[in-house]
Amino acid sequence: MTTDTRPTVFQGLNVLDLSRGFAGALATMVMADNGAAVVRVEQAGAPDPLAALPGYHQWHRGKESVDLDLRDAGGLARAVGLAREADVLVEAFPPGTAQRLGLDYETVSAENPGLVHCSITGFGDRGRYAGYKDHEGVVAAAAGRMREFGRMFGVDRPVFSSVRVASFGASQTALQGIAAALIVRHRTGRGQRVSTSLLRSLIPYDMGGWLALQVEEMRTPGGMGATPMLGYMPVRTKDGRWVQFANWAPHLFWNELDAVGLGHLKEDPRFAKMPNEAAEGDKAAFWEMLLGQVGRKDYDEWMRIFLERSVGADGFRQGDEGMDHPQARHNGHVVALRHPVLGETEQLGPLVRFSETPSRIAVEPSAEWNARRNGAAPAARTMPEHALSGFTVLEMAVQYAAPFGPSLLADMGARIIKIEPLDGDAMRLIPPIGVKTTQGKESIAVDLKSPEGREIVRRLAERADLVMHNYRPGVPERLGIDYETLRKANPGIVYLYAGAYGSDGPYSHMPAYHPIAGAIAGGVSHQAGAGVPPPADADLSMEETKAASLRLAKANEGNPDTNSAMVVGTAMLLGLLAKVRHGVGQQMLTTMLCANGYALSEQWIRYESKTARRELDPDLLGLDALQRLYETAEGWVFLACLDQEEWEALCAALGEPALAADQRFASPEARAEHDEALAAALAAVFRRRTADEWEADLAPRGIGCVRADRHTFAEFLDGDPQSRALGLIADVVHPVLGPHWRHGATVELSESQPVLGEANVNGQHTRAILAEIGYTEAETALLKERGIVNYPG
Repeated sequence: MTTDTRPTVFQGLNVLDLSRGFAGALATMVMADNGAAVVRVEQAGAPDPLAALPGYHQWHRGKESVDLDLRDAGGLARAVGLAREADVLVEAFPPGTAQRLGLDYETVSAENPGLVHCSITGFGDRGRYAGYKDHEGVVAAAAGRMREFGRMFGVDRPVFSSVRVASFGASQTALQGIAAALIVRHRTGRGQRVSTSLLRSLIPYDMGGWLALQVEEMRTPGGMGATPMLGYMPVRTKDGRWVQFANWAPHLFWNELDAVGLGHLKEDPRFAKMPNEAAEGDKAAFWEMLLGQVGRKDYDEWMRIFLERSVGADGFRQGDEGMDHPQARHNGHVVALRHPVLGETEQLGPLVRFSETPSRIAVEPSAEWNARRNGAAPAARTMPEHALSGFTVLEMAVQYAAPFGPSLLADMGARIIKIEPLDGDAMRLIPPIGVKTTQGKESIAVDLKSPEGREIVRRLAERADLVMHNYRPGVPERLGIDYETLRKANPGIVYLYAGAYGSDGPYSHMPAYHPIAGAIAGGVSHQAGAGVPPPADADLSMEETKAASLRLAKANEGNPDTNSAMVVGTAMLLGLLAKVRHGVGQQMLTTMLCANGYALSEQWIRYESKTARRELDPDLLGLDALQRLYETAEGWVFLACLDQEEWEALCAALGEPALAADQRFASPEARAEHDEALAAALAAVFRRRTADEWEADLAPRGIGCVRADRHTFAEFLDGDPQSRALGLIADVVHPVLGPHWRHGATVELSESQPVLGEANVNGQHTRAILAEIGYTEAETALLKERGIVNYPG
């Protein structure tokens, strides 16, 4: 059998994993999957609180594991020795701990000047929240995400957010910062400190609230209302299975209605302007018609029709069922691996598909640690002001899941040229999203269907480092922007297709928006709470069917889009890192399906002894008594208490010796058996004081308890006096909207400054870009007159 000699992205690099939790584990897993020699330190006396989760076995594949007690001089010395040999160090210590142990960047880099040191915290390493518990739920509650969910579900209280988006986001921002720092190191020989946090990694998930808070006319009532969005309706089939429609664009919406036999509604004035316009009563009438119509056929029959007619629709799945999606299997998003303890397993495949630097996934370490002593600091070389200075990216993408990925690179200093249709990306019609996805970019409006437009793209590609798009398969070839065509113009081009399903395969032709990925990956079913969707054999009335449909619609919030965008940003940086390290251009693929499988990777793994995921309760308060929202004398708190040590600390802090002495709650197993009684007991305790009092008392002691109903995330950023000081927001001026604040960078690099640019209007830079690639003013004016390009004025 021929051995594949192609390089991998992180080949030859040593990575020391000192982290605990999901974010650091997933980041170093991706590095191991892509050729890094990863040594993971299991810290004796400090077990990872997530070790009982099924995904834990997946997150640590491909790594060498060593047991070290960092409280012991010998164990700490061994860890410091590994740090001195590492190219990358990833840690998730509480602020100040790395310095105390001598494992901080400043100390280790004195002997290892090429070290890229990545720190992942809950709330950052400074500010009043720095000492708070670094738990996903604590961050989501304190930052306002649970308050947002309450509004989304139409209740006047917070709602537990089930998908670990802050941690998943932090895994990606860590990877992005590490890749950018390695690119800088390749140029200068010098490493630097990379810092991110779960709080900072929530920034991409605030898609609209931030600008709506600042611009009066963009404010909309909270919650979805009495009906799901017209193009995004969940429906139940005759055999009791559920389908998620996702046809936001009018032509896709009417294609859906033609397929289900409701196309005649276009002749009815009440419905003719859907999905953009319809009175509330007409929306409700349409909803019932759609539910009734879909309820006439079984799921398999409908899916055959939807596949034939390219209707944006797919089924709701729970837990790991998304692993069986035909497209997931076709793409290689699922791989079979034999685990030495678990036996035969199925796990997630590569995060990104590379043509020239393919991932190599294994359970056992697939690369050897290169034991070496890093020498003295290299001769002084000028560090670039911005990590990605000098890189040019062409973006041909619409919506949010793809375009926001390049925005992350723009914040690091890359030049992003957004090539838009003549009338602009449709997201410009939704200003908060349109503004966010164009910040820091240049816009050129071009008709890609014309030969002259394709020539413009060819000239731009000659000068670019990377091209990315999210057109469905077949479209790039028709437009002449496919990989083979652009590679002729620039053999070293890095080319990313950021698709929904994939570049080929049974579902690749299907349209998809975020609700599709949310339904397939299983996050929606979990967020909806126990009992939703109802069992397939349940006999539901129309009102019960509508109630379940609305609950699923509300549970399918926008995180699948952002999960995908985060992976797009990571893929682009890994592609640039491979180009810098190995001198290769290549074709790459990411999908919304894979990205959301990774976000739900706690469950996207299979083995015989796997335990089921705990269900969110029907009231959407939490997973169990110790990961739950509680009402207080005034306001709500969220409590996170994960292990025996934390339980004992909680009982002492609450001043409740009876709780500590109660044998029903004496051990993790006992607490699980008597969870309902424990929740009732804690609820009675928390009602004795206000939410602010509980947070002020417990959180500074390191106990995971914070107020959860104080604000939304945007209100938190806008109102917290530390937001600007911490770089979470920055002031900019939009060419139309005027002054406003925008989000800050999702990752900080100690030697490379961010570039927090303002947004643009469609075609704002058309003339300047055309001049740069050789067009005269007269030629540009003629191109506009002929409808080949567009620009203001």
